[in-house]
Amino acid sequence: MIQRVRDILVLIFILPFIGPIFLLIMISAIIFHNEKIFFSQMRLGINQKQFRLYKFRSMVINAESQGTGLYSFADDKRITPFGKFIRRSSLDELPQLFNVIKGEMSFVGPRPAVVGELDEEKDLPSNMMDRFKIKPGLTGWAQIHGRDNLTWSQKIVYDLDYVSFSSVKRFFIDIFIIIFTPFYLFNFKVTYEKRMH
Repeated sequence: MIQRVRDILVLIFILPFIGPIFLLIMISAIIFHNEKIFFSQMRLGINQKQFRLYKFRSMVINAESQGTGLYSFADDKRITPFGKFIRRSSLDELPQLFNVIKGEMSFVGPRPAVVGELDEEKDLPSNMMDRFKIKPGLTGWAQIHGRDNLTWSQKIVYDLDYVSFSSVKRFFIDIFIIIFTPFYLFNFKVTYEKRMH
């Protein structure tokens, strides 16, 4: 309940600033992408409940059935020129504010995995399911420690650390993450998955 109240208060505070940016990106997306400016994908939320996550489309239509599928690397040919810009700046994530409004996501929490994505991963922590005890977030503990430059196994270790924090400690960690995330977005090297050799 406290988390939900905090999310609503943060939304009320940022919407006057984010609103014009959202509108500008949406108009630009219509100009550059012509159709299907939004992309949606089924993700795993709290207690592994599935929900539809929204983004501005940054790749060609039906990209998931082409190339490297769910994974995207810096040299991915499926990413459109406009998509490269909104990905590098993480502006493609703005529509997830609707997921926060709907209560499916919070501002801070483990990033929601694509349905079925974790089934393909190996060497995951045995207590991995604990990460689903709380709502997924727009940003999180793993995000400010490496984001997509981390493997799923590494991300989940950070997620489990976050979940294990007491409610009081998590409250202050959340404030730190929310304040620090905008600065971390300038680290453009972590907006794509890291190739594993």
